[in-house]
Amino acid sequence: MARYEKHERVILAEICQKYPVLTKKSYTGDVISEKKQTWIKICEEFNASNPGKPARDCGQLRSLWKRLKDGAKKALDASKNEARGTGGSPSQTKCMDTAEEIVAGILGASFEPLEVVYDDDAIVFQKVPGVLHIPTIIENNGGNINGSQEKDVMEKNDVPSSSATFSMPVTQKKASEVKKKKNYEDELLKMAKLEHMAKMEQHAVKLQTLKIKKKIAFLEFKKQNRYNIKSNKKH
Repeated sequence: MARYEKHERVILAEICQKYPVLTKKSYTGDVISEKKQTWIKICEEFNASNPGKPARDCGQLRSLWKRLKDGAKKALDASKNEARGTGGSPSQTKCMDTAEEIVAGILGASFEPLEVVYDDDAIVFQKVPGVLHIPTIIENNGGNINGSQEKDVMEKNDVPSSSATFSMPVTQKKASEVKKKKNYEDELLKMAKLEHMAKMEQHAVKLQTLKIKKKIAFLEFKKQNRYNIKSNKKH
């Protein structure tokens, strides 16, 4: 199995974005032929965008494309399954890398980590007869607890107010972490896109330079050929 660096995976995913035929489910002769021609183009674009690295053939890139699709689908499925559970254990959701996120977008799937209400970061409160339930008080007061309510809780639980500390479910912290992670991945994706565009521009300049050199060589050849014809006529 060929090994690929992270930027190579991103390059392939970016190129595949331009070809909707890759996601067609039809297996008619026309579609199969179109996909075959498309992979030839993708192979040429990939190798041109990845100078200094071993050239990849169509078969290798198609295998990488399949692995990227499988990785994106597994991460999405794991996220959905975890959202249906009740938690109690650390999250097992597979995080997609930048390339897999691009592929998920190509497949028409949006990946947003789903917060589970009953997760390992939440605190479970057991209701005991005669004891005020803190989360219930907070919920009934719009998320706030005043001094008298706090005192009632202390007295009923026989806890000195000076030494009491309350731990409440913190969903904002998780939301902040998810946002930071998404921003970080967005920045990586943006950098990968800029790098890809720069490489494509370099490739375009090289192609243009080669065309100019070829034209100059052709003109020199014609000039030399005319000179030789004139010389032969004189003799």
